[in-house]
Amino acid sequence: MQSQSPELWLILIFGIVASLSLVIGIIAIIMISQKRMIGAQEERLAEIEKREKENLRLVDELTRLKATLEERVKSRTEELENSLEKLKQAQAQLVLSEKMASLGSLVAGTAHEFNNPLSIISGNLRFLEEYFDFYKRVLTASSAQSVLQKNDATLHDVIADSEKTLTSCTHAVQRLVKLVNSLRQFAHIDDASITEVNIHDELDNILQLSVVSRFPVVRIERKYSGHAQIVCYAGDMVQVLMNLLINACESIERRIQQNALPPGVLSIVTEKAAEGTLRISVIDNGSGIDPSIQNRIFDPFFSTKPIGQGVGLSLATSYRIVQKHNGRMYFHTTPSLTTFTLELPVYQKSF
Repeated sequence: MQSQSPELWLILIFGIVASLSLVIGIIAIIMISQKRMIGAQEERLAEIEKREKENLRLVDELTRLKATLEERVKSRTEELENSLEKLKQAQAQLVLSEKMASLGSLVAGTAHEFNNPLSIISGNLRFLEEYFDFYKRVLTASSAQSVLQKNDATLHDVIADSEKTLTSCTHAVQRLVKLVNSLRQFAHIDDASITEVNIHDELDNILQLSVVSRFPVVRIERKYSGHAQIVCYAGDMVQVLMNLLINACESIERRIQQNALPPGVLSIVTEKAAEGTLRISVIDNGSGIDPSIQNRIFDPFFSTKPIGQGVGLSLATSYRIVQKHNGRMYFHTTPSLTTFTLELPVYQKSF
């Protein structure tokens, strides 16, 4: 076997080298293409990521704008609701003021009409008492005594019956006179001027006119002390006191309907608080105030009464009036005892 020539080996080596170069070139081309493809994919992924970040930013911005818009709408809605509530309160207060003014005028006119005939009756009763004393002296004479005995009647019975009748008439007229005076004082409920009033007198008038006959099941305890004169809007202050007294009696009445014992008691306490301040406490052993509604007691239009029996303005109006007088109004309640307290300056620096 002949040995191969060097030229053949060179050709073979060059062929192998050329093949390897071709393979390496192909591999290089493939790697470059793959690198370019990877780069393009990375760019696309970066673009996608960038767009996703932008979308997220837009979503966050839209969410923030939505929340801001909702907050503005909520705030504006609350403002409109508050304005509407104030408008309703003002309208209701205006209606109430008109009613109270009409009531004051009616009471004043009625008191005036009653006062004239009562003055005549009261004056005539005094003359009748004098005449009765004269006839009594005449009838006690022995001749008149014998005449009456013949008719099966005794002078003592006649005189006693006459005295009882005259006394009864006198007491009735005195009661009417007192009632008319109370009505005349009560008539200043529509008085818009600042004046000095006696709180004890005002309380007594309200009790006489609005409580005693309307709530016979309630026993009234007056515990007056301290300085009773204060400077205030008399009509407004009468309204506050009346609201508190009526509410207390209604609470007692509701409790008695469910449980007759203990008996209903309304206590009114006046006393000196701080220097230059009068404290008025209205205490009742009624049904108390449920804890779930205690924070709404002074809200306008809040009422625990059935629809049609109250508009829920009495305590709200009273609270506003007390504030206008630079005073305080607060309450303390238990299931068996409730106290509403007013603290009012005796003299006002300004309103």
